[in-house]
Amino acid sequence: MAAKRGIDAVAAAIARLDADVVGLQEVDVGTRRSGGVDVLAALAQRLGWHAAFGKAMDFDGGGYGVGLLSRVPLEAVRTVPLAGAPGAEPRALLLARVDLDGGRWTVGVTHLASVLDGPQAAELRRQQARTIAETLGGRDATILLGDLNAPFDETTLTPLSIVGAFAGLDAGPTYPAPAPTLRLDHIVFSPDLWQIGARVVDTGISDHRALVARIAQKPAR
Repeated sequence: MAAKRGIDAVAAAIARLDADVVGLQEVDVGTRRSGGVDVLAALAQRLGWHAAFGKAMDFDGGGYGVGLLSRVPLEAVRTVPLAGAPGAEPRALLLARVDLDGGRWTVGVTHLASVLDGPQAAELRRQQARTIAETLGGRDATILLGDLNAPFDETTLTPLSIVGAFAGLDAGPTYPAPAPTLRLDHIVFSPDLWQIGARVVDTGISDHRALVARIAQKPAR
């Protein structure tokens, strides 16, 4: 995406979101189709932010997967492989810890199986969601960002209820960007957090619209 639209245009679109942490999918690092550029590092440099890459697979002379961009340092970064199958695109969950607003947060980003993975896609999504739930379920101050390739109420995503609630369900659909009819992009937040607001934004640089949510720790009673 960044290679086609231009790094500067993508960085400018991300800056306009006015977010603290951004999750990205379909990220190229050093691939030939992106001119050997580490797209994530280039975006971080333009923004003056921090970056972490979660490689899902080797691709075209480099890596391909998901990424996090953050205004503050990303710590304890790790990548969790998700369920795959022959002929399906490999998927991963990238996790990091950030210190924001006086709290310590766990943030994850992922990209689940799509219709392009064939008739096995729904079952793969279910298995992938289960691994994410096992990894993040029961944690405080946890946020999951992702293109989950399904609406929040599809049964394949049911395991994610262990992680928390889906943000901004009334904010509108996200795909396809020019005239969206489907909500495939989601933010899930743990029960100790609460949503202050959410909106869907047409960034002009993606085939999906961006979901932006303001999440805070619940005030002490």
